[in-house]
Amino acid sequence: MIRAYVCQILDLLQFDWGAAHTELLMTEHGPYLVEVNPRLVGAQIPHLLAYAFDRSIYADLIDLHLGLPLTALRELKPRWFSVSR
Repeated sequence: MIRAYVCQILDLLQFDWGAAHTELLMTEHGPYLVEVNPRLVGAQIPHLLAYAFDRSIYADLIDLHLGLPLTALRELKPRWFSVSR
């Protein structure tokens, strides 16, 4: 449900290239859009993702934009948990 909601928002914005930071507010009535940024908000978000997944998110984005295959993302399991506040 969340993925479909975010994809619908990105489609409505005609955002079809690059990485995006999408922030949602989860409520009892479902998700609500807070913001969409066409970037990964400085280094904080990619750093937290890299820590949690034990891999470079920047390297994955570079490979994605170069059209190179990404290694086993479907089987990717979190190593740790990371949050920002």
